[in-house]
Order: sequence, then structure tokens, then C-alpha cells
Amino acid sequence: MSPDYDFKDLSPYDFEALIRDLLSVHEQLAFSTYRVGPDGGIDLQARKGKLMHIAQCKHTPDASRVKLKRMATQEKGKLPGVAQEIERYIFITSADLTPAGERELWSELTGCAQTVEVHGRGWLNALLALHPEVERRHFKLWIKSSVAIREMLNGGVFLRGESRARRIERNYLRFVHHEICDVAEKSLERNGVAILKGSPGAGKTAVAEYLILQWWRRGFRVIVDPRTVDSWWEWLEDDTPSIFFFDDAWGQTRLHDHALSHHDKDLAEFLTSIIEKNARLENGAQRCKVAVVTSRSLVLHDTKRFSDATSALLDAIPESVIAVERLTAEVKSRILFNHVNIAVADRQIRKQLAASDWWTRVAAHPNYSPRIVEIVTSRPHFTSGGQLVDEIHEALNDPQQIWQSSFEALSPVEQLLLAVLAVSDSQGVRRDIVTARLHDYSATEVGSAIRRLAGAWIERSRDKGSEVYSLSDPSQRDFLTRYLAREPLACLDLIKHCRSYEDIRVLCKLGRPQELEYQQSLFSIDEISLRESLDECTAPLLSSLRTVWAQFSARPKGVPKGLLTVSMQSFVDLFSTFIEIVVFHADRYMGSKAHEFAHDGWVEAGMERVLHSLDETDFTSFFESMDAVGQIYYVYSDLTRYRVFEGPYAQHIDWIRQAIMTSWTAWDSAVMEMYGESDYWSELVEAVIDQTDQFEDIGFPVGAAYMLEDLQSFDEEVSYRIEADAHGVDWVSKLDELEELFDCKFEESRKTLKVQGLVPEDDSLIEEVIAFPRGVDSTARPATNGYVTGAEALFRSLGDAEAGA
Repeated sequence: MSPDYDFKDLSPYDFEALIRDLLSVHEQLAFSTYRVGPDGGIDLQARKGKLMHIAQCKHTPDASRVKLKRMATQEKGKLPGVAQEIERYIFITSADLTPAGERELWSELTGCAQTVEVHGRGWLNALLALHPEVERRHFKLWIKSSVAIREMLNGGVFLRGESRARRIERNYLRFVHHEICDVAEKSLERNGVAILKGSPGAGKTAVAEYLILQWWRRGFRVIVDPRTVDSWWEWLEDDTPSIFFFDDAWGQTRLHDHALSHHDKDLAEFLTSIIEKNARLENGAQRCKVAVVTSRSLVLHDTKRFSDATSALLDAIPESVIAVERLTAEVKSRILFNHVNIAVADRQIRKQLAASDWWTRVAAHPNYSPRIVEIVTSRPHFTSGGQLVDEIHEALNDPQQIWQSSFEALSPVEQLLLAVLAVSDSQGVRRDIVTARLHDYSATEVGSAIRRLAGAWIERSRDKGSEVYSLSDPSQRDFLTRYLAREPLACLDLIKHCRSYEDIRVLCKLGRPQELEYQQSLFSIDEISLRESLDECTAPLLSSLRTVWAQFSARPKGVPKGLLTVSMQSFVDLFSTFIEIVVFHADRYMGSKAHEFAHDGWVEAGMERVLHSLDETDFTSFFESMDAVGQIYYVYSDLTRYRVFEGPYAQHIDWIRQAIMTSWTAWDSAVMEMYGESDYWSELVEAVIDQTDQFEDIGFPVGAAYMLEDLQSFDEEVSYRIEADAHGVDWVSKLDELEELFDCKFEESRKTLKVQGLVPEDDSLIEEVIAFPRGVDSTARPATNGYVTGAEALFRSLGDAEAGA
């Protein structure tokens, strides 16, 4: 069906950009713009040889014939000195022209150029029908606010709650297309994944929503923040074209912000599968599954440091990790204009805002953020342009204060509810968990608080029949984290309302101490850290931790050994929890309230309980025991790396490492005794090849060290495995790792590499191969057709009562 747009949803800049793109495609000429100023009069121009084609854009959808004629006369008067150079002059308006009105304007403009054309709304819609790719890119034409969003929801699209739909409705008119959008689109076309990273409020989600709308227009199902990992894979394998959107994929303020313990690994594997699926497509084949991911830069950096799976993914697709941070002053200004233009209807205030260059200082502010601009301009109480400008500057100077007054006006139950959400999973918390945490308040009070906060502070959605809550905006989470860091009593209230070990654990992880100066943890610096507040709550915090440990480690007494054994995973959970609680004790020992510690042998008693449980642990295979050791060691290394432990805890941490080796040695010996050296050897070789880094980090248990004394046999076994499956493993890199682990050369295996053609026959050494980045050169910038800025004209237009030139 041919389009029939009235163009009223477009700003003057949007309209001009649309005309530029339409003319460039239709005429096969590169139209660009001049800066609009006192001696302007030319909106778009293109050269064909030595002659110019000029276009003048008038976004006047409701203009009368009289107004249009007056505009044409004014424009003709701006071009007396250049008419002889202009081959073609095109006057374009968004108004609906009659044939008579078109002739009248043409007559008024005669003499501007060798050829004069006048076009109105009908001509623009005809061109859009000829060039649907331009129509698709300029989504403000077709989204039509709530109508299109409801169509998305009703069409089986999995948007996470009504609030997401409302946000897209609210934001689409304020959107400004910029070069990052083009880079992200190319990344999706290339391999099906675009990872948008940037600082809070930089505009990552706006770019992501732009991509979502583009792919939805193509007929893709939209799946936003899917909660269940199993569902990801189901949707990946079905035949419906789909775009997945993971917003703040690895957390809003820190790594492991999600309740899912292996979220980073699951997500990395899922994105890798999308990339591989697209790589198998034949040239020119349509992408069927794509994913857009956003992440704060610091969270992504932290994730890459601590997650091998994520690190491998990011290293494989560096061109798909796109920074959304360095917006140009022009783009910032246009975003600001769109917000102000939509938010301010009062003519007097608009004239005040058009009278100075205040917007240049806002765009240049070091704390400029589209989110802050949105929050401030959405306030309804402005009585003057000066008040609006002052409040924008005040918010930029102190971004956290935009939530302060609203938060202070809330009731105690509402404040506690928000604090619970701030330190909980950023993907949402179920209603039953919220109600349990707020156990001092009745279900009626909690329900009333949720209803009052919904829309402004809380986003409501549903998951598997349960209502789920999360904070509406990541900047609210930042504010609340800082609030808790400043208010020990608020922390104490949270501790008192902890109902499980996970509740306390989240607080303790947020309150981790400063690390070594040269390797700080990215989210325990400045006021974001809760350490000082938690130090003020040392006694109740440690009491809660010890109560949880007593419950966690409880075991039926009087049962003969061997009748009731502990499963391997139960032991892993017990030991891992003990490690965490010891480290949390050590954190408090290094805090300001260390004198409140009672060193009463709690750690020694806990270690004894762990080792006693080790004696009762059941096992089935070497791989199970190795996996268990790996899980425990991961917790240990994650919590102790880069830290300096003081006092008795230096010795306690050393005990824990020794206990990890004791566990592995005990299981290792038992497995060898149970299954014999032959089966043990086969499993051991496979384990060393598969998990080389674990043997390097932890060391070999006694049995494994004994079995691997004959390195020649190990070399022969590796050689055999290379020959049997030459392309199933990156054997070149793997052999480098194994030789580094054993500090020797595996000659037989290296010969097999050459025979299998994995390395050149004449190479005496394996050279490191550095792959050239795939796809578009990361240093290349999308062509802009020489587009020149014109933000000043937009802000000056605020003073135009007729709002259209």
C-alpha cells in the first residue's frame, strides 16, 4: 500500500533529513546541507559538474496558500547573486498542495534557476513509495506512536511489560539518527550481533530501540530481555525471524547483577550461536536471528576480566562492540532540541529559549546525558525558559539530585522497597520475594506502595504467572546505591530485612573493599561502594552471616558414616559459601569498625565442619571431582584476586587454598583406587587437555602428578587425539598451553600438527597468527554526504510562532 503521511510527527530537522535522503537516492546525487544563518537560504545542495541543484525545505504541514506564497517570496529574495549558477531550484513543503497552489508558487519562484520545481505532500509520499528503504530508515514516519507500539504487542511480540512500550512511545519522537546507528546496523547485517557499550545515559538504549523498530518493520519478532535461558534456545531454533534485545545485559551497576549464576556464560554461548548461525548462511541470504545487547562500559570491562566465555566472545567480534559515548556536539544539540520542542508548548517560554545560545553550553557540559535531559524536560512545572535552563544545568552539575526530592517524599515502606530493588537482580524481583523481604509491613501496605511507585520508580511485568518488579531507570539504581552508601541506617534496615543468604551476600559483595591501587575493582570506588555504611553495621551483619552459616551447615546427627553421604554438589555449595563468608568477615576486619570483631574461633570451627563434610562426600568420576574443584576454585579466585588480607585472615585464606587441594587430592586418590590406573589415565588426559588452565591455576593432585610423570606417554596420547580429531580443537593454541603447563616440548604432537596440515611443513616454530578483523574497518566512518550542522536554526525556530521554516 502506498504511504500517505502528513509528516506532522517530524521535527524541522527530521523533515530536512528525510528530504536529503530522498533526493540523494532518487536523483542519484549526493545532497548535503549548508549551515543555516543570516545569509542562508539554501537547505540542500548538490553539484552536477559545475552546476548546482538547490532544494529549500519548508516543514509547514498546515500552512495556508498565503503563508506559502509569502515564504516563496522571501526565499527568492535570498538568492539574487547565485541564480545564474543554479541549474535547478526545488521548493519542497510538507503542506498538501493543489495544482493551482503549486502553479502559484512556481510562478512566484520563476527566475531562481534555469529550472524551478515545486513539490508538496503528495509528491513526497510518491517518492517514499518508490524508495521504501528510505521510509524504513525514517521510522518516525510510520511508527505513529501508540498505534504501532500496540501493533507490536498484539502481533506476538515479547516486549517486557507495558512500561517498555510506553518508553518507546515516549522516546521515538526525540530520537536523532547519528553515525552509531549506521555502524550498529552494519554489524547486525554482517554477523547478527551488535553490542552497544557506553556510560550511563549515553543513549545506548535509544540506538537499540531504533534497531528494534527497523527489524520489526522488516517482519521480525521482537523479544526483549527474555528471562528464561531455555526459551532463548527455543526461539533461536524456530523458523520465525527474531531480534533479541538484552538491555544492560551483564548488570546495571556491576558484574553478576543477575540472579542467574552463570548468566555471563549462557549469554556468551547464545550470542556465539547466533553468530555461527549467520555465518552458515549463503551469500545474500536474509538474516533470520539477530541480537542487540547494551552494557555499561565498566560492567563490560569487568565482565571480560572475570568471564572467560565473555572474553572469548568479545575477542572474536571486536568490530561488533560499538561505543556509544562520543556523540558530536551537533547530535547532542539536536537531541536536546527534540526534547525541548516536544516538552515546551508555551509560546512565551519558547521565545525565551530561542533568544540565547544556552543550548551550546548544555551540549558541551562534561556530564551531558540524553537521559538527564529527558528527565528534566519532562517536568511539567516550568514557568520560564530561564527556570528550565537552570534546572538542566543543576541536574548536569549533580546528576543524582534529579531523584533526591522525589525519593525524600516517599514513605518508609516505599523507600525500603526501592532499596531492596536497588541491590537485587536488575532483571526483576518476584512479588513473593518482595513481600517476604518487607515482612514488617502487611501485604496491603506493600501492594499500595507498589501501585504508588509504578510508572515513576517501578516497572511492572509478568514472568511465568508472577508479577515482577524492577527499577524503571538505571539512573535510579545509581542514585539508590549512593544513598545506601551515605546512609548506614538504611543499610542496617536492609540487613534486618534479609531473608536468605543471597540477600546478605549481595550486600556484602557491593561492600567489598578497595583493592590494590594498581588494580581496583571497578565498582568499589568512590561513593558507589557500600563499604563505609556496612562497616557501621559490622555487628548485625556478621551476626546475620553466622546465623545463615549455622543453618546452611546443619546436618542430621547420629547417622552412621556411610549410611548418609553428602553429594558432590552439596559439598561445593557448602565450601563455596564458607569461602564467601570468610572473605566477607575479612572485609569487615579491614574496615573502620575492626575493633568490634570477636575472634572466637568461628573460622577454625567452620573449616573443621567443611573438612568433616569432605570425608562424607560421595563421588562418581574424575571429571565430577575436577568440575567440583573448578567451581570451588572459581569462587576462591574471584573473591581473593587483587586483595591484600590483614591480620588472622591472611592465614585463614591460606588455609582455604590448602583445603581446596586437600579436597582434590582426597577425591583423586579415591577415584584411582576405585577405577584403576587405566581408566583413570584416560580420563586424566582428556581432563588436562580440556581444562589446562585449571591444572595451571590450582596444581596437580598427588595421583595425577604421579600418573603424568611419564610425559612421553602423554605426548603420544595427545598426538593420537590430534590425529583422531584434527579440527575439533584449536590444537596449535592448545599445544602451546600444554607445553607451558609442563614446561617442555611435545615433539611427537608437533610432528602430527605438521602432518595434519595445521602448521606449515617448513616451520620450526609455531608462529602466532593474528587474524585480520572481519567486516568493516573499525576506523572507517560512515559517509555523511558532507552534511553540515544547523542546530542553531532549530533553536531559533522555537521563537517562530508559526513553527515551520
